[in-house]
Amino acid sequence: MEKKPRIMGVFLKYGHGLKKLGDSFEKENYEKTLRKLSSEYKAFYYDEYLDKLEMLQAALIESAKKFKPDMIFFTIIKDELTTSTLDSLKKDHTTINIAYDDQWRFDTFSKYYGKHFSYVVTFDKDAVKKYRENGQKNAIFEVIAMSDIRKDVQDKSKEKNKDKGYLYDVSFIGGKNKIRSELNDYLNNNGINVKFFGRGWENGQITSKKMNDIMFISKINLNLSNSSGRKIMYVIMRNILNVIHSNVITDYIFGRLYILYNIILSNRYFSNHELREKYNKKIHDPKTFFRIRTAIKIEEQIKFRHFEIPAQGGFQLSYHDKDIEHFFKDKEEIAFFKDRKDLIKKIEYYLKNDKERERIKINGYQKVVKEYQNIKTFKRIIDKIYDKT
Repeated sequence: MEKKPRIMGVFLKYGHGLKKLGDSFEKENYEKTLRKLSSEYKAFYYDEYLDKLEMLQAALIESAKKFKPDMIFFTIIKDELTTSTLDSLKKDHTTINIAYDDQWRFDTFSKYYGKHFSYVVTFDKDAVKKYRENGQKNAIFEVIAMSDIRKDVQDKSKEKNKDKGYLYDVSFIGGKNKIRSELNDYLNNNGINVKFFGRGWENGQITSKKMNDIMFISKINLNLSNSSGRKIMYVIMRNILNVIHSNVITDYIFGRLYILYNIILSNRYFSNHELREKYNKKIHDPKTFFRIRTAIKIEEQIKFRHFEIPAQGGFQLSYHDKDIEHFFKDKEEIAFFKDRKDLIKKIEYYLKNDKERERIKINGYQKVVKEYQNIKTFKRIIDKIYDKT
């Protein structure tokens, strides 16, 4: 890439569009990189339009028309933008959507929206073939993970790799849910004390800086699944929804029922600003509105946390995912556990074996620094695309 492209980023400014949650992941991690890789960068934050979706379509098209970007990056995960808006932008610009959850949302979202972008970046290797079969020939398998790399991990004058430098034996950072609560109880009942941080836990929500520090001063950082895959009722519900979605008539009928239910629920229990799910007949297609909001996750997937932990100099003990071994080697750069019993076994083992744990930690850190910083992953993507335009 010799000549740098003009780039626009269409992202949320705040997490889930809510100011109280602080800056979004994209604002914190993507924008500084895109500014470096572009001749000029423009951010388009669509938070303020989430309750005014008709205005959003016109505002985005007008903004792109004035700025004239060569490339527009999106992280669209719902139907905030219409397919006609995306098609209009695609005519005049190279548009790229970064699809986070194709492992479990391809059939309810990406299958319908992917072909309305010039390119799609997917974190799911199997989804590349699905995109191509569905008419999107330009699918790229890549994980855009980290811009924030801890600099003092291998500095012996600063590195906290001895017992006195670690504040926690085992920690976990992530929101509380039923599955994780059950696992917390299971670990406690088996003599494993884990410090939990995040929404819903006793220690509460933490800042990004605090999160990075916790990863650095924990002997073991757990990366826990939030998948409902082991719960039979979720599998049954997913199968029922698949049957409904397989027929246009049933999909439409249940979509209309869901919209009615959503309106009643939002009016009774939530403000529209908090829920962000109000149906707009001029913007939303009933079937798509229904599919996107009733998708059930029963598969594991690559998460940013897989890269964040080693980037901050932390040892990672993670659930296993079919794609993770494309990025990290078990017992060399990361450690996996298979189930609850194996998790306890691995925690006890790595707490006793300091040298092996530290070796894996440093290897994981070096891998992220070498291959998965945003500046490198975004450059690989831009080079692939910009050379063709």
